[in-house]
Amino acid sequence: MVHISDDWGSQNDLMFNPQLWWDIIYPHMKRVVDYVHSRGCFCSLHSDGCILKVTDGIEKLGLDVVHPWQESAKMSYDLYLDKYQDKFAILGGICIQTVLGLVGREELEKEIRRVFGLLRGKRWICCTTHFVQDHCSIDDLAFAYDLIYKLARE
Repeated sequence: MVHISDDWGSQNDLMFNPQLWWDIIYPHMKRVVDYVHSRGCFCSLHSDGCILKVTDGIEKLGLDVVHPWQESAKMSYDLYLDKYQDKFAILGGICIQTVLGLVGREELEKEIRRVFGLLRGKRWICCTTHFVQDHCSIDDLAFAYDLIYKLARE
């Protein structure tokens, strides 16, 4: 898989006008994604933040995976499941900005179980929504991944 990192969103919206995305970013990304696919590979995108205004374009690009589908940036899993789950997979689900390393173990377990309940069996690759940051201890990370390992095998 070829993974492209190109942040387009802030916590609340795109960082630029959607028409600018269609005019400047889309044509060049389409060329890259088509080339990656022509070589028999998957193509993945990492973009932080709320990218809802261009998710139809992400579908049109033909991307295989989007990281993250960021609930903390107003991107509901319901929208993904209703409109995009048969178009592309999502990578993420364990929020490093609002949960992992920031809440107690009981709340962390509840959140991981909630996400598994929504996304298990869908086009979803479970991981953190961003790189693990300093506020997350190795103990919290180990607890989360031990639970994820267990839930994935149930």
